[in-house]
Amino acid sequence: MVLKKREKILALAVGGLLVLAVAYWIWPSQGGSLADLREKRDKLAEDLNNKKNRAQRAKKATERLTQWQSRALPAAPETARSLYQNWLRELVDRVAFRNTKINAMEGQSRRGVYTLLAFDVQCQGSLEQLTRFLYEFYGADHMHKIRSLNIKPLENTRELDLTIVVEAMSLPGSTQKDKLSTEPGKRLKLASLEDYKKTIVDRNLFAVYAPPKQAKEKTEDKPMVSGTDPSRSAFLTAIVETDGIPEAWLYVRTTGENFILRQDEDFSIGQIKGKVIRIDRSEIEIEINGRRRTMRYGDSLTM
Repeated sequence: MVLKKREKILALAVGGLLVLAVAYWIWPSQGGSLADLREKRDKLAEDLNNKKNRAQRAKKATERLTQWQSRALPAAPETARSLYQNWLRELVDRVAFRNTKINAMEGQSRRGVYTLLAFDVQCQGSLEQLTRFLYEFYGADHMHKIRSLNIKPLENTRELDLTIVVEAMSLPGSTQKDKLSTEPGKRLKLASLEDYKKTIVDRNLFAVYAPPKQAKEKTEDKPMVSGTDPSRSAFLTAIVETDGIPEAWLYVRTTGENFILRQDEDFSIGQIKGKVIRIDRSEIEIEINGRRRTMRYGDSLTM
């Protein structure tokens, strides 16, 4: 059948309307699919990025563990304890400490993870010897650290009474079997022992550190101004134990006096009269004129 011209136009119009109708109904669903695809794409990208980050962290952890295993004491605790205690004794002998005692202490152990060994070193020596000990200790690449260091000056001498608690770690998978690592450590900042001696040996450990004077200033000490109250230059410089009894040290910079005070003890420095109420590991509590306050290392008596 041959369509007339007007019928052809009408058919084309109807066909166009059908195409538009179909597009109208299909487009929303296609739009929703694109949004879903974009969401899935973003989620996959996020997951991939997270997996990359986890892989990088795992790689770093593996590298760190490998490094630790090369530094750690042998995996067998008894072998590790014997080897390390011998190394520690050789070190104190090289330094030439006196009246030395080294005791193995009870450590910690987590089966299959690590064994922590502890040692107590009691000895006497000079500040120079202590500096050398610390230099060689941290110059070794063992997996160890000094947990505590108690220093007490011996009366009327330049010698120190020392108690050093050391911890060393043994790890499963340690590359050391029957010996300790011989690699040099990388924790020291200064280049040589002499550099550390220049920084440490000539200073008073129990006085607040004062930077060296500038070259333009006179090197001799300035005389104390007449009438200056010593309490204004008194500072808390140390908290130590003597025979298990805590002591607080107040150092007067202008006179060089060192006041050694115990708990419940009255004191008088210059124009200040007070009493020590409490002595803790890192602070003391004092009472002056009925008012209490705490002092930490480096605090001034009159602050």
